[in-house]
Amino acid sequence: MAQQVSIASAVPDTSSPIRQVPKSALNPRIVPLSDEEVASMKDSAFTYAGPMAPPWMRATLGFAGKLAPRTLAPLVSRLWFTPGKAARPAREQAWLEAAQRRETLVWRDGTVQLYGWGGTGPLVLLVHGWQGRGTQMAAFAEPLVEAGFRVLAFDAPAHGDSAGKQTHGEAFARVIETIQRQEGPFHAMIAHSFGCAPATYALRCGVSIEKLVLLAPARGLEFAIRSFQVGLGVPEPVVPHWKRIAEAKVGQVGDIWRAMSVTANLEAMNPDGLVVHDRDDHWVSVREGRAVASSWENGTYWETSGLGHHRVLRDPEIVARVTDFLKGGGASEA
Repeated sequence: MAQQVSIASAVPDTSSPIRQVPKSALNPRIVPLSDEEVASMKDSAFTYAGPMAPPWMRATLGFAGKLAPRTLAPLVSRLWFTPGKAARPAREQAWLEAAQRRETLVWRDGTVQLYGWGGTGPLVLLVHGWQGRGTQMAAFAEPLVEAGFRVLAFDAPAHGDSAGKQTHGEAFARVIETIQRQEGPFHAMIAHSFGCAPATYALRCGVSIEKLVLLAPARGLEFAIRSFQVGLGVPEPVVPHWKRIAEAKVGQVGDIWRAMSVTANLEAMNPDGLVVHDRDDHWVSVREGRAVASSWENGTYWETSGLGHHRVLRDPEIVARVTDFLKGGGASEA
């Protein structure tokens, strides 16, 4: 089970979003989670409070799915494999303009965009989540470079400025493999949200790292399936057909549910690392991060509040503490 440590003082600092999750009541000075929260670290219950499709779409899919679930499944699957794209905000444009490298990387199935900061030092790879892009993670770039690292990020297939319209986690992982073959060993990977699944799968495929940081992870694809189902209002009878289509599309990995299981991959590979999850994350419930941490023997868990799903990527305190952790300080000292 992950070491759950305080990075707050004995008296909580209400100006800081960081909260601790104690492993037990061994240190009574540290303000703990409630007994119920600690007991639920491995709770498998599903919760989701993220974005919802427009009511007309939910009603249409709900009606069609009950009437003809097998017929609707290919449409749902196509939607699931097709990430949306958002405009790059000004802060990310500034990070992009500061990059020393902007190039096209050739991988197994096409090309992706690669971005780099810093010229020398141990390499840290940033892995964005579904519907994200490499520059979304770039708040880490300058502090890491100043700490002596070089940093790479990429737009996954069908994301950001990369080619393609559809993709999946196995493709993310193959891009990660390709980057390591070209650039050499990684000191660390920092992954966010859905990106945590292919990042951990890449470890099983032979990618080497010294440290791994997971921001707002889910346990695996089952959460992604259920979140998408709830968000679109897809009736339960559609799900088995939809899953079979997904399994056929990503058949090269065998059991995709186990391949993209963050908990299973961490239990198998067990790198030194860190989970950071926010209590106010409405996209991926904090219960997911707690469950991931509970399955990770060499991991440490930090819990924050008030940052949600995306601000955890650019909060100065989180960025500084993660940078210190990657420099060699233990997570409990960062």
